[in-house]
Amino acid sequence: MLEYIEKETGKRIADLFDVIAGTSTGAILTLGLTILKGDKPAYTAKELKSIYFNYGKQIFKKSILSVCHHLISLGAIRYDIQNLKKVVESYFGKATLREIQKDIIIPAYDLRNRKAVFFETQYAKNEEQYNYKLVDIICAAAAAPTYFRPYSLNNSMFVDAGIYANNSAVYGMIELLERTHDCRDALVVSLGTGQYLPKYKKNEIDSWGLMMWARRIIDIGMTGQSQMADYQLNNFLNMDKKKEDYHYHRFQIKLPKNYMQMDNIKPENLRGLERLTEQYIKKNKQKFDTMISKLI
Repeated sequence: MLEYIEKETGKRIADLFDVIAGTSTGAILTLGLTILKGDKPAYTAKELKSIYFNYGKQIFKKSILSVCHHLISLGAIRYDIQNLKKVVESYFGKATLREIQKDIIIPAYDLRNRKAVFFETQYAKNEEQYNYKLVDIICAAAAAPTYFRPYSLNNSMFVDAGIYANNSAVYGMIELLERTHDCRDALVVSLGTGQYLPKYKKNEIDSWGLMMWARRIIDIGMTGQSQMADYQLNNFLNMDKKKEDYHYHRFQIKLPKNYMQMDNIKPENLRGLERLTEQYIKKNKQKFDTMISKLI
């Protein structure tokens, strides 16, 4: 979807938006689309897509130790976060948050200190203690529970903010509100990464015990937060407006069950996701074009 927006506008994402926010894999995209090479954004959306196609196997590589640990401790951590770190280092090197000129927001959750944390350029520019390396921010923001261990940084242990900020668009709007004090005329574009929404039967739900709830509660919570953010933004920015006058645009693909695993990096799965995205864009072309007409 990002690639389509860049293609149709003839501009980079960083040149189209004042504030960009991203959770989890969105953190990689947010920083990748805003880091500069000279006076221009270093990567296009199409170039960043290569991270998933070319390095997915390296990121989601299981060691013999992790496999054994998984067998011994029922659902232990599957992957080493250092694999992800090595990949993103090849894209971001030693760059720090202060080098990002665009206003960006990347949420993470600090388990050790039990608080939500937001990595923001406005903080990095004012205080050195917030001027983190981009690779550290990505690892902190993308440390999805059960997939990666919490990422240690200074005196904190971070996990993926999807547990409370799966749809980060609302935080981008809050940032705008802090700056302008009135964002009713703002254009907010929210791009989801796709979701699978199974429907449960009453007798199935009634039979759930601790283990069954534990397997589902994270997904239910993340989905609920995303839907609530969508509801809030839609009501705040689109209330009593015609569709062509909407200020908030949400794009989210409903995925079939066989595409729901985020660590399925088989080429046929990635190509399948590409096809689903192309079909979604084609089906919703008018909605995309309405949004794009307001960007340019």
